[in-house]
Amino acid sequence: SQVSGAKGQLIFDAGQTGLTMTTLAKARDAVVFFGGADSANPLVMRSSSNTLNQVLEGVSIDLVGTDDKPVELSITQDVDAIVENLDAFVTAYNDVIDRIDTFTSFDSETFERGILFGDSTISQIENRLYRTVTRQFENTSAGFSRLASMGISTGEGGRLELDEETFREVYLEDPEAVEQLFTAEETGFGSLFDEVLDELTRNFDGLIAHKDSALEGQEKILRDRIDRFQDLLDGKQARLERQFASLESTLAALQSQQSALSQLQFLGLGG
Repeated sequence: SQVSGAKGQLIFDAGQTGLTMTTLAKARDAVVFFGGADSANPLVMRSSSNTLNQVLEGVSIDLVGTDDKPVELSITQDVDAIVENLDAFVTAYNDVIDRIDTFTSFDSETFERGILFGDSTISQIENRLYRTVTRQFENTSAGFSRLASMGISTGEGGRLELDEETFREVYLEDPEAVEQLFTAEETGFGSLFDEVLDELTRNFDGLIAHKDSALEGQEKILRDRIDRFQDLLDGKQARLERQFASLESTLAALQSQQSALSQLQFLGLGG
C-alpha cells in the first residue's frame, strides 16, 4: 500500500503480518466562500492547504475549522511591532554614527587621531545619511512630509531620537499618512534610504567600492616604493659590506707589515 502526502510518499509493506490499511478520511481541498451574509453570489476560494495567501496582499489566513455561519475577519496594524522596528532602526543608525565618530576622532591634547580622521569618503557617507533622514519627502500628506513630524528627529552629533508617544499619536490620527511617508514607491523614506545604501555599498561602482579601489591603488604604489627602497638598501648594504671587507683586508695587511717592521727593528737592536 502507498500513502501520498504533500512532501512525498509513505510506503507500507504489511509483509506476512496480515495488517491492512483503511481510509478514514479522504483528503479534500479547503473551500471558503467570500461575501456578505446575504450575498447571492459569494466568491469561492479553494486551497490544497489550510492557509490562504492569495486573498489579501500581505495577509495569510489560516483556516482552523468549518462553520455554516458567516465569520467576520478583521485586520488591524500592530502598532507595538511598528514602534519596535522603528526603535531598532534608530539604534542601528546611531551605531553607525558612533563608529564613524570613533574612526574620525581627534584628541587635541594627545594629538591622537582616528584611523579615518580627515577622510573625505567618510564625510560623504555621513552627509548622505543625514540628508536622507532630515529631508522632506514628496507625495505625502500635509504636515507629514518629514520624519520629524512622526517623532523621529536628529539630536546631538546627528544621532536619531525616537519620540514614541508622538509617533503613536500621529499614527492613530492618520495611519495612511504614516504608511505613505515610509512605504511610498520611489518617494517614500524606505525606498530612498535603500537607494542611498545601494549607492554607498554597491559592488564595483558604489562609493565605498570606489574608495576600496583607490586604497588598493595607493597600497600598490606604496608597496612598489617599498620594493624600490629595499633594492636601494640592499645595494647600499652590499657596497658597505664590500668596503668593510676591503678595509678589513687592508688593516690585516698593515698589521702584518707592522709586525714585520717590529721584528726587523728588534733584530737590529739585538745585533
